[in-house]
Amino acid sequence: MERRNFLSLIAVSSAVLVIPNIGAAARLPQDEHDERKQEKKEDKSEKKAEHKEHEWNEAEDKYYRQYLSDRHEKYREYQTLKPEEQDRYWEWRDAHRDKDHDRDDYDHH
Repeated sequence: MERRNFLSLIAVSSAVLVIPNIGAAARLPQDEHDERKQEKKEDKSEKKAEHKEHEWNEAEDKYYRQYLSDRHEKYREYQTLKPEEQDRYWEWRDAHRDKDHDRDDYDHH
């Protein structure tokens, strides 16, 4: 009888120790996903702030016109674009930095 009680005690103790750890392990990928999502959101916010501070000059206008040309769109004043359209421009702009000529004109990073 004592052996049966002892085995039951071990089984219950094991369950008490293992079950919470299984839940924690299951939550880990979601936590990492949430953390990466927050980092991306913070990075995007920082870039938006940098873009707002960026001086719009002849060189930037040239790049903006190239962006419109690549997309086969008619010219529209940048300031009249919706925020999501402005974001698309800056995503394109960040991806198309001219390594040799762009440093002085567009050094917001």
